[in-house]
Amino acid sequence: YPGQFVLLTIDQYRTSDGVARATIVGISEQQNAAQILRSLENLSPSSRAYFVSTYGGYIGLDRFTGDLRPFTSSLGQRDLLELTLAKMRASESLLSPATVEFRNERGVSSLAQAAWLKELNTGIVLEVPAATVFGQLSSLIPFTGFVFIGLAIAIAVAGQWYANRVVKPIISLSEITGRFA
Repeated sequence: YPGQFVLLTIDQYRTSDGVARATIVGISEQQNAAQILRSLENLSPSSRAYFVSTYGGYIGLDRFTGDLRPFTSSLGQRDLLELTLAKMRASESLLSPATVEFRNERGVSSLAQAAWLKELNTGIVLEVPAATVFGQLSSLIPFTGFVFIGLAIAIAVAGQWYANRVVKPIISLSEITGRFA
């Protein structure tokens, strides 16, 4: 596959005494790797998915052509993702994806889910701009305010009605007993 992007999966099979008996190599061609990233990007229109290789290379989908293309990450992005993925690589147990926050190479504040794919010996990241995530939350603030105001009015009306139902008979009783006294 000269000049083409491929993901290689290499796995050694060992006997119970630790002797390597076979090595199996799997090859994932560019369209298969791109399909993995596309399936993640389809989760949110503003998201971006990419692979992080063990040597620190970043490979994602080109927005215009849909082809795989390497890119250079920001320093903060690289440091945070390398640390996160290194912890996952070092752990023998299956770890759930880690959530990280950083400024990407375009200077956009982003939230991302990073996971280590042991089978492919690579990391995979799904990145979403923080403004997209928090923008949707901030659109709920007026609705939440109206709900609380409506609830306060309903409680005030119910309290007034209840007070009249309890207090008026007591005042009336007090006036009647005042006439007898």
